[in-house]
Amino acid sequence: MNKSVFQTLYIVINVVALVFSAILIVALMAPTMFVIMIKDDNQSSVAYFGPFNWHHDGKLKTYESVTGGFRFIQLMFVLATGASFFSSVFAVVGYLRKRFRRPAAISLLTTVPIQGILALSYTIQYIWTYFSKTFISLQRSILDIKIGPDSFPVPRLMYIVWAMTLVYFVLAIMVFVHKFTDERIDFDEK
Repeated sequence: MNKSVFQTLYIVINVVALVFSAILIVALMAPTMFVIMIKDDNQSSVAYFGPFNWHHDGKLKTYESVTGGFRFIQLMFVLATGASFFSSVFAVVGYLRKRFRRPAAISLLTTVPIQGILALSYTIQYIWTYFSKTFISLQRSILDIKIGPDSFPVPRLMYIVWAMTLVYFVLAIMVFVHKFTDERIDFDEK
């Protein structure tokens, strides 16, 4: 592959990775993980749920208690956000400085399973909630919300988390390929 094409592709993929990191950072603070449409007799409203808070009736609320599975998702969300941001910034350093390429690629490859575990547990939580009608919290005000097929859409953030995992994997491979190409050139020159 032509070096300028590779560099352009690398820059585009790294920018996408940084955007995904920013989305995760925003999702930590804004309730965007799950959306439930609540339909009572004559009125309807929407409740938004995030990793650490939820929004309903114009109020941002924190969880009083959550299920064990959702506690795991909270942990993975924080780990994935931190690892994603660190490794995407480190990827830039690794691309620019030859001695940091291997650690940068390793940090990216370490981030991918963390993101994959988050994506998988997030998906399992959605499927579990959809079929069992048991949601993420033991809090009475959340337990009273009725969940049905029409009121619980697939979250967009779930697609983003899966796509992010793929992008970081490709980014790690690109850093490794770039590193090995340089080493092969150095070896051939000697």
